Amino acid sequence: MAKQQFILDVFAKAKPFQALIDNTAKSLDGMIQWKRWFKWKYTANLTFEGLMAEGARVTAGSVVDYGARAPRRERPTGQTFLGSIASLKDGFQLDLKEMRRFLELEEAMKSGRVEDGQALFNELFPDVQALMLAPHRRMDMWAGEILSNGTVTVAAADNPQGVPFQVAFPIPKDKVITKAWALANADSKPLTDLRTILDEQKAKGRVFSKMKMTRSTFNKMITSTEVAGTFGLKIEKGSATYNVNPVNTITPEMVNNVFEATGLPTIELVDYGVQIASGSVVFPFKDDRVVLHNGEEFGDSYYTYANEEKMPVAGVTYAKNDNVLLKYKVAEDYRLFEYELNSFLVPKNVPGMLIIDTANKRA
Repeated sequence: MAKQQFILDVFAKAKPFQALIDNTAKSLDGMIQWKRWFKWKYTANLTFEGLMAEGARVTAGSVVDYGARAPRRERPTGQTFLGSIASLKDGFQLDLKEMRRFLELEEAMKSGRVEDGQALFNELFPDVQALMLAPHRRMDMWAGEILSNGTVTVAAADNPQGVPFQVAFPIPKDKVITKAWALANADSKPLTDLRTILDEQKAKGRVFSKMKMTRSTFNKMITSTEVAGTFGLKIEKGSATYNVNPVNTITPEMVNNVFEATGLPTIELVDYGVQIASGSVVFPFKDDRVVLHNGEEFGDSYYTYANEEKMPVAGVTYAKNDNVLLKYKVAEDYRLFEYELNSFLVPKNVPGMLIIDTANKRA
């Protein structure tokens, strides 16, 4: 995948490195998931400090006599945290066979046989796009895990030659009340669970209008007769009547129509996948989780600059896109492309979230 930045040799005069990156960046719109829920926030340091409020509900103001002293109230409790920016980097080198191929293309362009280098760009474009997406894919993994489990995990399996770690955020969690949601548990009661939990949260001053879950969790929810029994489909043909199993026909849109009419939060399915170094695909938003929430802003993506932005290295060509620093190095016996992004996702909308474990019931 390193071959893409060899295009810089060909476009050195006609198209600078930054223009190449900008052109490729246009294709990334809509392909990055984490930006749906987190926004960039700059920090000058590799560490950052923040506050997660745990009891941020608003209380009614006090009514007092004119001229009376304002009553003294305690501020909502909160938890301060100190975090460290994660460094995301990869380097990709052309092997000798790839170098030979692109030297031939370069020579063809110089001789005018590849007009404006378009053929070369078309060949390299998928790899340019894939590498520019790589740091965002890691953040997509973090976003899904934060929303569904309140944690960020980097394991050796998905981060070879890197640093494994796990961070747990104090996002409120709960479990179902009646019975675990499962395909084999038609007698589970998702509607009862949700209504009970929502009533409990309302008594604490927290209300929710939305919920997110995977398709697998949705399928387990609608397997229950409590949900499936809300729907029914009969098909009549001549004198025959056919009863269709509602589980096979229920869609999220159908369920949302009922939930909205009965005052329950509406459902959004989250099922995007991320390919890791081994070639397999992982799905960051965990099954058997429902996250209740309001709105779509869950936190910040703290980021800071790379050292080479302040102290550029001789012989390296730089470009920048979306806070990612891209580097192109040319040496006598190799060509190397690298990216660097120093960033970390931090949830801040803790009081506005509740993660429900649907595979386990309360003790």
